[in-house]
Amino acid sequence: MHARMQAVLSQIDRQPEAALNLQALSALAASSPCHFHRQFRALLGMPLARYVLMSRMQRAVAWLLHRPQLTVLEIALACGYESPESLSRVFRRELGLTPSALRRSARQPDWPALAQFQALTENFHAMMNSSPSSDAADFQDQVRILPQQPAIPIALLIHQGPPANLPQSLQRFRDWRRENGLPPSRSATYNILFDDPEQVDPQLWRIGLGAGLPEGHRGELAGNSQGLEASELAAGRWACLSHQGTDAALFDKVLRLYRDWLPASGETLRDLPPVIRRISMEPDVPSQEAQSEIWMPLR
Repeated sequence: MHARMQAVLSQIDRQPEAALNLQALSALAASSPCHFHRQFRALLGMPLARYVLMSRMQRAVAWLLHRPQLTVLEIALACGYESPESLSRVFRRELGLTPSALRRSARQPDWPALAQFQALTENFHAMMNSSPSSDAADFQDQVRILPQQPAIPIALLIHQGPPANLPQSLQRFRDWRRENGLPPSRSATYNILFDDPEQVDPQLWRIGLGAGLPEGHRGELAGNSQGLEASELAAGRWACLSHQGTDAALFDKVLRLYRDWLPASGETLRDLPPVIRRISMEPDVPSQEAQSEIWMPLR
């Protein structure tokens, strides 16, 4: 997996104009777009779009300072920008000056983000060439495999939009459960992580709110006013990691599954999003005591 991700970075650095072709980059990583964003952020420590921006700007800065024979237009096109104006907008936002002003200054800009970018890429390459840490080895032991699980029927509400609007969707989900007599004690609770909120436009971000459907409750979805639909969690194998604590720590652990466990496991992902099974949660328990399981779909 590390070697495949190296190929992705090489492609971005060699052909910046094609760097945001998600299908092509996912294929290089032998991953589906569904998982690629999380794998990339877990391994590199930054979202794909930010890496692409930093890689393009790093090249543009170097060429502006050290290739005086090239025009700003030539540099902009070679670095994946549509025009000099596009490059200038990014330079003003990130550096506070234009490409021409940088070239006239003839010196490296004071750009803390560049040092951070270089440190992240150096850490990534060092990680690939090192043995797993004891922490990573301990993490491997915490993951168990759920072999050939049957499909799980669920009632599903898909929230799409900014995370700040999620409480309204959660209220509709709770209202449906209350109306149908399916509290968490009778019906398992699932979150389906369709998108990483740091990787997509907030208006396009999606998360699934699922409630297990016991026998005898399958017909209660017809005509409901809250917008839930019949769905299921697919049958098959899942990697399962237990978690107790806050959601912030939970989602850090999701990334660790991609970064630490998956490369060493020899497993291959199915083209399905990861799932969180909520065992206990606020307001029933304090956030530090909330218990969950992370399910990662395996072939």
